[in-house]
Amino acid sequence: MTEQFLRCLRLIDTRTWVQACMIGAMILLSAGFEAIGIGLIFPFIQLLADPSAVEKFEWIDQLISIPAFEPSTSLLIKLAWGLMLVFVLKNLVLTIMYSIQVKFLNDNQAMLSMKVYRLYLFGPYRLHLTRNSAELITNIVEAANATFAGVCMGYITLLSEAMLILGVTAVLFTANPSITLGALLILAVGFGGFFLVLKTRLDRWGMGIQEAKLRMLLALQQGLHNFKEVKVLGREEYVADRYRLPRWDLARVARVKNLGEKFIPRIWMELLMVTTMLGGVIYFFEAGEAPADLLATISLFAAAAFRLLPAANRALIALNGIKAGNYAVDTIYRDVILFSENEESRDESEPISFDKEISLNDVSFVYPNDDRTILDGIDLKIEKGQSIGLVGPSGSGKTTLVDIILGLLPPSTGTVTVDGRDISPSIRTWRRLM
Repeated sequence: MTEQFLRCLRLIDTRTWVQACMIGAMILLSAGFEAIGIGLIFPFIQLLADPSAVEKFEWIDQLISIPAFEPSTSLLIKLAWGLMLVFVLKNLVLTIMYSIQVKFLNDNQAMLSMKVYRLYLFGPYRLHLTRNSAELITNIVEAANATFAGVCMGYITLLSEAMLILGVTAVLFTANPSITLGALLILAVGFGGFFLVLKTRLDRWGMGIQEAKLRMLLALQQGLHNFKEVKVLGREEYVADRYRLPRWDLARVARVKNLGEKFIPRIWMELLMVTTMLGGVIYFFEAGEAPADLLATISLFAAAAFRLLPAANRALIALNGIKAGNYAVDTIYRDVILFSENEESRDESEPISFDKEISLNDVSFVYPNDDRTILDGIDLKIEKGQSIGLVGPSGSGKTTLVDIILGLLPPSTGTVTVDGRDISPSIRTWRRLM
C-alpha cells in the first residue's frame, strides 16, 4: 500500500496541493471537536444522575466560564450550551471540509483525465500500434476516475476516520482504561481479520471490473463503427452477444465487489461493536457493579459507539476501495510514466523545406515486440512532383514505409532525408509540411 500511496501523490495535480493541505487541517480540527464533544457527555450524564458529583470535575468551571452566559445560569445548562456549541462548530468544520474535499476530488479527476489524454495524443505513434483505442478510452474515462474516487478519496477517508477514532478512543481511555483496551483488542482483531480475508479478492475484483469495462467498450466500438456491415451481413445477434458477455461479467463482479466492499463491512462492524459493548456491560454486572454507578460510563461508551460504528465502517470501506483500486492506479501510473518518457518534441522552430527530393537511405524497420524485419535496407528516392505506386502482398510493409516517410515511425536503422537533411530533428514541421 505504501507504493500505491506514493503513486497517488505523484498523480495529484500540483495546483491542488493547497486544497489537500486544507483538507488535512480540517480533518485534525473536526477530530478534535469530536473528541471534545464525546468527552463532555461523560460529566454531563454524571451530573444529571448526581449533581453533587461536580467536585470530581474541577476543570468544568474553567471550561464553561463563558461571559455570554448569565451568572445565574445553572451548571447543567452551561454544560448543555457548551455541548451544543461544540457540535455546531464541528459540523461547520465538516461542511467546509466536505466542500473542499469534493472540489479536490472532481478537479483532480478532470485534470488527470485530460493529462492522460494529452499524453496519448502527444505520444509516439509506435506506442499506439500495440494498444487498442478502447483500452486508452477506458483509461482516460474509467481508470482516471477510479484512481481518485476509489483510491485517493479512500486515503483521505481513512485518515479522517482514523483521527476521529483516535480522538474518541483517547477520551474513552481516560474514562475507563480497562474497558477501552479490551474493546480495542476485540475490534482490532475483527477489523484486521475481515480486511485480510478480503485483501486478495479485492485486487481480483478491481481488475475484473476494469477488464470487463474494456471488453464492453471494445464490443460497442466494433458493433457501432461497422454498423453498415453488421446490417448487410445480418450479424446483429452476433454483435449483441459480443457485448452481452462482458456486460454480464461486469454485473457479476460488481455484485460481489459491492457486497464485500460496502454492505458486509457495515453489518460486520455493527455486530462487533454491539456485542463488544454489551459484553462489557455483562462483565461489570457479573463483577457486582451497581447499575447507577455504571450509568455515566455506559452512556459515554454508547455515545462513542454511535460515532465509532459509522467511522469504523467507513474506514473499512475505504480500505477495501483502496485495495480494489490497485489495478486502476497501476494502469494509469504506468501509462503516465511510459508516455511522459517517450513524449515527442513539440518544437517546431527547426524549419525544413521540400524543394528537390525525399530519400530513404538503407532504411530497415522492426516493430516492437516482433522479431520479423518488415523493411530491410530500403533505398528510395522520390522527386518532388513525382508519382509512385507501392505494390506488394498484404504484410509486405507498404503502409509501414509510408508511415516512415510521414515521420510517424522512426526507422530502426537508416535515415529519411529531405533535400539532404534528416527529418528527425524537425519531425513536427515535416508532418505539417506534408
